[in-house]
Amino acid sequence: KIVRFHNSRSKEFLAYLIDRRGCAVTNKQAISILWEDRPDDNTTGSLFRIAVADLRKTLKEVHAENLLVDKRNSRSVDPSLIDCDYYHFLDGDPASITAFLGEYMMNYSWGEFTTASLAAIKEKFTKKRL
Repeated sequence: KIVRFHNSRSKEFLAYLIDRRGCAVTNKQAISILWEDRPDDNTTGSLFRIAVADLRKTLKEVHAENLLVDKRNSRSVDPSLIDCDYYHFLDGDPASITAFLGEYMMNYSWGEFTTASLAAIKEKFTKKRL
């Protein structure tokens, strides 16, 4: 089901949390990722709270509110509730690895680090199969 986000930062934050595969992200870390070119001040703190509220609202609308795990000053996702090609790739699924064409979260600068890791995994997988 396609999920429509009202706030592009809430969409990016969910993508980042999925990328982190259940590892907690502090508010400060999230702000530095989502607003990398801005200082961590009251304005970005407010923007972050708005994005988190929108993310909660959006997840509730699609009956996926349990996906977001809130703890004091940090958030994560429950990866056991997510079925995605990225997780299948990391779990070593040959079809998912083969399907990877070198692009991952191209709209987000933080995705470049994961893209490099995925490319290395695919190269190792390809060499192993030869």
